[in-house]
Order: sequence, then C-alpha cells, then structure tokens
Amino acid sequence: MPGWQRGQVAWFNAEKGFGYLTSATGDAVFVDYRTIDMPGYKTLSPGQAVVFTLTHTSGGPEATQVLPFPRTGDEL
Repeated sequence: MPGWQRGQVAWFNAEKGFGYLTSATGDAVFVDYRTIDMPGYKTLSPGQAVVFTLTHTSGGPEATQVLPFPRTGDEL
C-alpha cells in the first residue's frame, strides 16, 4: 500500500471527534473522525492498531484516511 503508514491510537475523544495517532516512527499525527474508514459511529480506542495516510499542515501531520483494526492490541 504505497503512502500508507502503520501506527496506533494514542488517544481519541469520541465526544469531540478527534485525537492523535502515534506513527511507527513515534510521531504524533492528528486524526479527525471524518477520516476514519468504518461503517456507523466512527471512533477509535487507545492502543488500537491502524494504517493511515497523512498530509503535512501548518499545525503538523494530519491523517487523511484511517483504516482501524477491530480489536485493541491487533498486530499489523
């Protein structure tokens, strides 16, 4: 998957709809609920494995598409 990176959820506030991922290199990446590719209510759990694409904004790295793995602790 070109352009995709591995990471995990650092924290996510479901009420506010945003949080941060930690990339495989340790970088913090902002994530908004609208970028989460899953049916229904879009939320993430701390420690959950994800793959994602990102862009660099004036505020820092931001995820543009996030594919979560269903269970906390799943290995990629």
